[in-house]
Amino acid sequence: MKCVINQPAGLGDIFFCQKIAETLIHNDYEVYWPVKPSIDWVGNYLVNTKKVHYVNQNEFITPEDSIIITLDGAQHMTGGLIMKSKYQIVNIEWDDWLKYFNFQRNIKKENELYYDILGLRDGEHYTFINKYYGTPPDYAIYDVEENPNEKNINLEIIENFSIFDWIKVIENAKQIRIIDTSLNYIIEKLNVKAENMICYCRLGQSTFNEISYLFNKNWEYKWN
Repeated sequence: MKCVINQPAGLGDIFFCQKIAETLIHNDYEVYWPVKPSIDWVGNYLVNTKKVHYVNQNEFITPEDSIIITLDGAQHMTGGLIMKSKYQIVNIEWDDWLKYFNFQRNIKKENELYYDILGLRDGEHYTFINKYYGTPPDYAIYDVEENPNEKNINLEIIENFSIFDWIKVIENAKQIRIIDTSLNYIIEKLNVKAENMICYCRLGQSTFNEISYLFNKNWEYKWN
């Protein structure tokens, strides 16, 4: 049996829905997951890659006799919260999603980014900041507050480096300030050193309502 998951972006949605893919695999489905071209590298990091075919959606041909599960926009069918709705339409419990979101790290690339490109040193104090949200090339920038009296390391789109390659930078930051993105899902898996973690909600209260129940880290939620 073959199944196609319709959730081509964003990365946070894909991370959150890993349990759905794993449940389908457990039920003997071969799972295909077409994704936007700019994130077709995601299968190099997610540990279920051998069981789930992450493919460029522009090159994907739907296999014959496959079923299609549309997670993207599920809230329009349930009338509920965006993320919970993806699980509701397939009748799967969502609350242990984190257990099923697992990834492998490329330590060589993490160190290259940390030491060689960003010029950071072990034990250095800095604030990690991310202002980008959305899936490239359709991304936007949010005005995340920076403290000029601190050393700020801003996430940038760097060729041949993925969001996972920033993990060492994130884990060792003294403070974290980000717009709500897929980083929230990754950080939920990390042993961060940050004493202060701020998440800016891009759409204010409505975004807070949609995401705050998903995470257990000690986030302080703000919006401009």
